[in-house]
Amino acid sequence: MRNVRGALGKLSLENALNPHAHTLLSSRTKRGKKREPVADEQRILDIIDGLEENFTEQEAYRIYIEFCFRFIPRIEHKIPEKLRAHLEAAEGYWHAGNVSPQALENARVLIWKYLDSHNLTYVPLRKSAAIRFMHQLFWDKANTDIWDHFDWCRELLPHLGYKNHTILQELEYVLSKATREGFAA
Repeated sequence: MRNVRGALGKLSLENALNPHAHTLLSSRTKRGKKREPVADEQRILDIIDGLEENFTEQEAYRIYIEFCFRFIPRIEHKIPEKLRAHLEAAEGYWHAGNVSPQALENARVLIWKYLDSHNLTYVPLRKSAAIRFMHQLFWDKANTDIWDHFDWCRELLPHLGYKNHTILQELEYVLSKATREGFAA
């Protein structure tokens, strides 16, 4: 069952389905670090489930792309200037509709070549998280299920300094905007 992921993996299935499950874990880990609220994690997972159930694959992917765009202004300074120029192609494709899928693909290939030429393709994520996060904007359609896209995104965002609370806020904002304005269609 997909609702039992991440921090919730420490709970039994029965407790994971409990709406008060966040009270079942202590607020600190064994090392004394403050633990993020499990409720945020569960809400994120519920939203992703809802995307899969209530939207077509392409609509859910568009919501995912808009979610990613919400973080770009915050991480842009971590992206080499040479690669930042390619963000215009993604913006043009997804928002203005004036960039072809081929141009988007060309930019994606150039970004990957940059990662490869700088030996950043298989290094720890913290060294290339911003570029890899940006790279997601250069696919014109989902190449796997929406869960895999969000899992990858949620793996990258902590390396960029974002916690579940911020991820949840942005996800709720984009979902609300998609339902209100219908940009997912």
